[in-house]
Amino acid sequence: MKKLGGRFVARTAVAMTAFSLSVSLFEHLESVTQEYLLSVSFGGVILGFGVGLVIRFNGCLDGTETVAMLLNRKYNLPVGQLPYLKVRDS
Repeated sequence: MKKLGGRFVARTAVAMTAFSLSVSLFEHLESVTQEYLLSVSFGGVILGFGVGLVIRFNGCLDGTETVAMLLNRKYNLPVGQLPYLKVRDS
């Protein structure tokens, strides 16, 4: 809370609550498809969109995003991307 502020903690609490409520609300719905790979793809797209919205509005859902936001403030690294090392050909 000291590093990221009270508004960040409040937004995070709202995001975690909304995520938990959404999971419990949608777990009882019937599957759209019986294809496992297609179901995982739909879930990944929907979850990625939701997490992107949460990060866009300066909230987080877990500790990994918190660490990413701290690194963003200290080193100006993008939250949604990981820096990579360029490998030289020898």
